[in-house]
Amino acid sequence: SIAIREKLDMRQALAGSLLELGRLYLRTNRNDDALAVLQRALDLATALKARPRVFLSHQLLSQAHEAAGDYKSALTHFRIYQDLQQQVYSNEANARVKNLQVSLEVEGAEKMAAMEQEKNRELQEKNEQLEQLLAELSATQSQLVHSEKMAALGSLVAGVVHEINTPLGVMTSAN
Repeated sequence: SIAIREKLDMRQALAGSLLELGRLYLRTNRNDDALAVLQRALDLATALKARPRVFLSHQLLSQAHEAAGDYKSALTHFRIYQDLQQQVYSNEANARVKNLQVSLEVEGAEKMAAMEQEKNRELQEKNEQLEQLLAELSATQSQLVHSEKMAALGSLVAGVVHEINTPLGVMTSAN
């Protein structure tokens, strides 16, 4: 797989394969082979700026140097591994916190939007009720104006009839 990944220039995948090969060499007590492969993985991961692979390389190199009896190099790689691991996990934790904050803000915005939609729906219902009441009021006002006109006309007719009846009453009583 290493040869194929080198041929296809799949450097991220190549770094992963080298790390796994180094881990296998460590388990089988092939410390010199492990050191060579893991150093190559570290160089490649550093060039790619693949921090998780860099800190894993330092962790495995620390184990390989410890198995080889080189405690000074083991300690150096272990310290670098610890620092990088803390940075990587800190960045991941920060990203997770930001994602949770964004999710919370989105949820809040969705709730606010739902509340606004409900308010709009209620306002629309009230507007429809007011329009219906306005139509009823206009109809009632129109009927009232018509009734007032009829009453005024009735009074006028009664006055005219009275004025006509008065001279007639005088003439019929004189006969």
